[in-house]
Parts: sequence; structure tokens; C-alpha cells
Amino acid sequence: MENGMHVNGQGFNFNGLSNEAIVTEVLKSILNSNPSIVQGLFTNQVENPIALNGNQRYNPSQSFEIVDLARKDWEEMKKVQWHEHKAYWNEERKKWCIALSLGYKENGKRNRKVITADTMEILYQKLLEFQTCGMVIPADRITTFDDDTAAAPVPVNVLMYPKSEMLLKDYITEYLGTRKGDMEDKTLDVYKNAAVHISNGLGHLKINEINKTVLQTFFNQYASTQHKRYENSKPKYYSQSQIDKTYNLLNMALREAADEDGTQAIRINFMDKVKKPKSKKISEHKRYSITNDEVKEIEKAIRLNRMIHCWILILLFTGCRPSEGLALRFSNINYANKTIDILYTVGEDRIVENGKKVKQAKIKEIKNGVARTLKVDDTLLNIIKNWEEVVKNDSQLMKLKQANGTTDYLFCKEDGTLQIYDEYLKGYERVMKLNGVDPRIFNTYRFRHNCCIRLLRQGTDIKTVQMILGDKTPHMVLKHYANMDKEDVYKGCEKYSEALTLALNGEVANEWQTVV
Repeated sequence: MENGMHVNGQGFNFNGLSNEAIVTEVLKSILNSNPSIVQGLFTNQVENPIALNGNQRYNPSQSFEIVDLARKDWEEMKKVQWHEHKAYWNEERKKWCIALSLGYKENGKRNRKVITADTMEILYQKLLEFQTCGMVIPADRITTFDDDTAAAPVPVNVLMYPKSEMLLKDYITEYLGTRKGDMEDKTLDVYKNAAVHISNGLGHLKINEINKTVLQTFFNQYASTQHKRYENSKPKYYSQSQIDKTYNLLNMALREAADEDGTQAIRINFMDKVKKPKSKKISEHKRYSITNDEVKEIEKAIRLNRMIHCWILILLFTGCRPSEGLALRFSNINYANKTIDILYTVGEDRIVENGKKVKQAKIKEIKNGVARTLKVDDTLLNIIKNWEEVVKNDSQLMKLKQANGTTDYLFCKEDGTLQIYDEYLKGYERVMKLNGVDPRIFNTYRFRHNCCIRLLRQGTDIKTVQMILGDKTPHMVLKHYANMDKEDVYKGCEKYSEALTLALNGEVANEWQTVV
């Protein structure tokens, strides 16, 4: 039978069926045709029970066995994208196989076995016996006796995937808890917010109830749902950014759950096949570039606050990230060579102070970017030099800076300690509002976008733009910062047309114009 098989004399056509559906149909046939199998299983009187020591004959003509899954076999399975609990044909063995996970060994490595059989019928029958018994061998019972037989399987109430009974919301919370050491606090907060959306839609489900259909349905509904950010605000669809964060969190968590060295909670990461939906939120085209008149307006608004003035002008001239500008030291400025070294960023740690969690500024290495040295002109250098004189002429401030180890830093609080980005941002927004300029229109990251767009407009190649901005790849520049305006598109088309016309002789161009 093409794309099919016979089980107990009954034919099956598997065209269009998933692997899980095939397993279900075969197991139903075995159960219906051999009820004694199930009866024997629950009375522990199965003839020829599965022996996990590795060698056993099922009958003289058709054999099966359960043996350790060698590393070579596991690598071959991954290469052809076969997963545990999924039947596959092993050409070298000339047998049908299914790999199983039996928890962890004492050395911490996964304990994997593989069932092999001459036919799929016997393969699934033995898999059914194993799963129906629910027998899992604890690590301390996997021993070998003198007669080379393994310790007998002990029925235990341990699932093949120990955490599969956890609610998804609990697992997500546990997963985020494991990421505290390698994820920034601010990033962790973003994912905690995304976890709320997952808990609202899927949190009531157990991990073993999750599958591709459930996940895809959730994301489709998520993208189609309107929500109110505030009680009196208008309902809006979730942004693509919010959808991306929720999708990425669920993908990371389930990947960890399915990973061979992960938490042993689910057999595969169903998110691998889930399509990320597009946001239905209508996004208005934003102009990210800043005109010369707007630059003057911003500079005038912040001029009276010397510290904010220096910081924002650094962002405008260099295109560095706001937190990178705040981490600059006076020793990073080379007035003779007219260069600025951008080496660090201001991050934040969460500490407990008087029983409350508070944010504390901390100088960190640039994690998602690249340290770099940029060339600047006298205008910016003079602004920085004037700020340096203001700081160093303040004897009281210098004493505080010296006491807190911030003497070399351009920016700090009045008490001489470092300050988190959010506090500087509040100062910027306050001085902008006082001078009648909306800081929401000119947010501090827009200066970085503006730098990128101006560099591209003046013909700077994308690789150089990447190096100036300190991104790891040109893709990052194109994805996040190269937000060209419609005028740039029109000018690009015009220049291309003009160049093509020049490439042709004038007579041909004139003939085309006449025809038109």
C-alpha cells in the first residue's frame, strides 16, 4: 500500500496524517485486536515483557530490543530532524526505531533508550506496553547484576517528562527566574510584562496540553485583540513590538523545556512551527530625521541646563546610545586628536534599600554593541571642555565625586554618585517642556536615528554607518535606524533615472520623451 501499512490485517493510508495521528491509529488497532495486551499490562503478566538490559527476542521471526541510544544515533536523529517518540527507519540497523527519554542518570546526563523492531506494528506495540505501564527506571535502579540482567523496572508515578503537569504560567515564571543572572533587569521586566499576556491566554493549560494548534490560535487571537492601555484611552491593537516580545518569550521558554539539557518538560518545541502574526495596528509613518531648524530649536531649549546641554549635544554629534553618552569619562576625550572613545554604558542593578527594591546605576561594558573611537569637530569639543571646567571648578562637587570614585566621569548626581538613565531623561524632558518643546517628539533615541539617516544621505556606506553607531551587524542598522523619509525615496528614484539617462545617448532619450 502506498504511504501506508497493514496492522493486524487492517490497511491504513497515512496520506496527510501527522506522525501523532499515525501513532494513534496504529495503537487503536493494536488495542482493539489484542485486548489481552492491556489486561496483561495491568496485571503484570505480560508475556515477553520489555527488558531494559538491551536484548530480548519477541518471536523467532520478528525481533525487538531496547538498548542505550548511542551519541552517534542521537546526532544522526538531529541531523535528519527526527525527534524522540517519533518512529523512524534506521538504514544501518535495518530496523524501525523510536527513541525514549528515561530522565537523568546520576552523572547528570540524559538517560535515553531506543526501541528497535523489524516492523512498525511491533515497534508501536512495545511502545504501548512501555507507556501504558508508565514504568520509568530511576537513576539509582539502573544497575547491572552479575548475570548481565538489568534491575527490574519499578512502576512509579513519575512521568516521562517530570514537569509536563506544570501550568504554563508557573513554568514561565520559573523560567524567567532562571534568567536573572544572564539577563539585564530592564530586559527581564519587559519579558515579565509579556508573561502576563501569556498567562492570560494560556496560563490555565498544563505544559502537556500545549501543541502547535493551541499556540497558533493564541497568537492569532492575540494579534486580533484590541486593548485599552488606560481606562479612558481608546482600544488599540497590540503593536508588532509587543507581539514580538511575547512570541520570543514563549519560544525561549519552550525551547528550554524541550532542550536535551533543559528542564525535561515537553518533547519538542512546538513554537518552531508557529507563525508569528502581523500586528493589525495601523502604524503612521514617522519622520525620524531632524531638520536643521529643529536642531537649533532643541539646542536653544536645553542651553540653560549645562549638563543636559552637554549630554544631548554628544548624542546629536556622535549618534551614540543615550546610556553610552552618560558613561563617558574626561579621559575618553582626546582634544589633540579630536576623538571620543565610547567604551561603556550606564546600566542599572536592583538592590534592596530600607525594605524596598531600588535601581542603582552601574557602569557596564557595551553588551549589544561595539566599543569604538569617533572623530568629532571643535564645536562638540568646546562644549565638552566648557562642561569639564564647570565640574572641576565646583570644589564641593569634586570632593563628593572623589569620595564616590566618580572624579573622571562627565556626569553624576549632585551628591557625586552615578545616576541611572531614567533620571537624566526626566531632567531632559523637564527642561524641554519649560521651553515649550515636546520631548516626546524628540526622544533621546531619535538623535541616533537622525545620525544614521544623515550619514546615509551624504553617501556614507552601510558598513561605515554600522561602525559609527557601534552595531554588531549592518542588519541592525537597516532594521532599526535606517528609517528614510519619502523624500529620500523620491530623490533616490530621480537620481537613478538621471544616471540611467546619462548612460544612454541623448538621441535615444529624446526619442523616448517624444513617444511619451
